[in-house]
Amino acid sequence: MNTLARFAITLLVFLGLGGCQDENRPRIEAVTTASAASPESGKTTGNLPRIALVMKSLSNPYFIEMEKGARQAQTENRLELFVKAIGLETSIDQQIQFVDDIVNNRSADAIIIVPADSSRLAPVVARACKAGIHIINTDTRLDADALAQEGIGQLPYIGVDNHHAAYKAAAYLAASLPPRSEVAIIGGNSNTINVLRRREGARQAFETAGMRLVATQNSWTIKQAHEITGNLLKQNPDLRGIYCTSDLMALGVIRYLADQGIRQVKVAGFDGIAQARAALASNQMVATIDQRPAEQGYLSVKAALDAIAGKPVPGQLKVETELLTRSSVQQP
Repeated sequence: MNTLARFAITLLVFLGLGGCQDENRPRIEAVTTASAASPESGKTTGNLPRIALVMKSLSNPYFIEMEKGARQAQTENRLELFVKAIGLETSIDQQIQFVDDIVNNRSADAIIIVPADSSRLAPVVARACKAGIHIINTDTRLDADALAQEGIGQLPYIGVDNHHAAYKAAAYLAASLPPRSEVAIIGGNSNTINVLRRREGARQAFETAGMRLVATQNSWTIKQAHEITGNLLKQNPDLRGIYCTSDLMALGVIRYLADQGIRQVKVAGFDGIAQARAALASNQMVATIDQRPAEQGYLSVKAALDAIAGKPVPGQLKVETELLTRSSVQQP
């Protein structure tokens, strides 16, 4: 892991797992990129390990960074890597089909899955497990109960403590507001565990700080967040803070505020994408969370390689997060 030694990683080993445990911008339609010949064509480059990285939409720059980390691991190891990304964050059926196709074609030895829905992906992931394909769950946890219903136990997971990270960002936002201010949370798909934990972390931070949470709304795109912000402010004219579970949503919020010339509402996000860092530097946002997507992609490929080789894979690799503020992004 020499190229990423600068990253702070906490290793939590719950189980030594080699794969599955069996218990009984413009709209992007889809993206597939491959190294060498595409495994789906049936052509491979020798007997190299074949790894599929199945992600959410590349309309979110966060996942572009994740792919970069995975590609870095590829350059350091002999393997075939192909990446599949859904068109929209909500294109759940498309992601299910991606995994189904991999299983049907036996086109990968391991799948790194970033589920668009923590429950709905469980059946097809279980099918991959039972077909002997190693699974690494990255970024967004699969639902343990949904997996158990399919006869699958704990899967190796690489990601962050979403609750704690969201708490940090929302607490920083609350500290910048007058006492007892009205605040709101804009979240994404409520069927993804990371969104639920970020919402809960933000809610607890607001409660601890004595803020008044007046609304929680769903969104996952800049356009939707822009529209929701207008509705929130019409219904809650005294609103002073908005926490978003993704930077894309935060960008939609600050765009609406800029369009309307509203300066009294402060915004925090989550992901640490370049556009959010620029918004911090220009004082349009107060905080976001860097959850190191490149590191997650890198570590996921390394874990997949170990699983394919029959080596023990930790039950969990916890990647540390960093609270980003205006002062931190302005540091040389």
